Formats: sequence, structure tokens, C-alpha cells
Amino acid sequence: MENIRKKEGGMEKYISAFNEIDLLMEELFEILKIGLGEINAYPGEDMFRIIVNKTEVESLKSINEMFAKNDFSEAHRLMSPNVYIFVNWWCDNLDFMSVNISSLIASKEKALIISNAGKLPFGNFDKKIL
Repeated sequence: MENIRKKEGGMEKYISAFNEIDLLMEELFEILKIGLGEINAYPGEDMFRIIVNKTEVESLKSINEMFAKNDFSEAHRLMSPNVYIFVNWWCDNLDFMSVNISSLIASKEKALIISNAGKLPFGNFDKKIL
């Protein structure tokens, strides 16, 4: 019993990312005035690009980790239909590399560091150095 809880507990790190992706997908559906069943009428690569560009860096890192650790089959049961579609787009992206996820994560992390550097209570920093 304890091993099952540990495994389920290990999946908790993905729940926050899945919730964010689900919300972003719902927002996209609302903007396009479509439902889940109509999503295939739009280019998956473009839809994927829109969602990953709006996704927080920690969520991108979590989903990237899910694939790196081969946790997909266990995490699958935690996914909503929206998240499942997004994850399929992610798989397609792994095949075709239309979006370089590692570079995107690095650029988002850099942007976070730069934006937070100005908020430090001591000293002035030259943002170009960072």
C-alpha cells in the first residue's frame, strides 16, 4: 500500500502543470469559439506553439521531466482530455522539433531572472550582464 501512495505522490508534481495546460486550452477554445471535438480543424503545431509560449516555465519543466522519466503511462490517468491532446502535440513536437523546448525553457528562465534581478533590495544590476 505504501508503494502505491509513493507512486501517486510522485505524480503530484505533474498535477499543477496539467491544471495550467487545461486552463490555457480552455481559454484557447473560448477565443476560437470551438469545442474539444473541433480542435483537429486547426493546425496542431500552431496550437501547440500558442500554448507552450503561454505556459509557465515550471509547468514546461514538469512536462519535459515526465517524458524524460518515462512517466507518461502513469501520469496519463491524471490528464483531462485537453491535457491529453496537448501531450500528443508535445509528442509530435518531439518527432518534428517545431519548438525547441529546452531553448524555450532556458529563455523563460532567463526572463524570470532578469525580471527578478531588479526587485532585489541591494545594488543595481546591469541586465545585459545577466
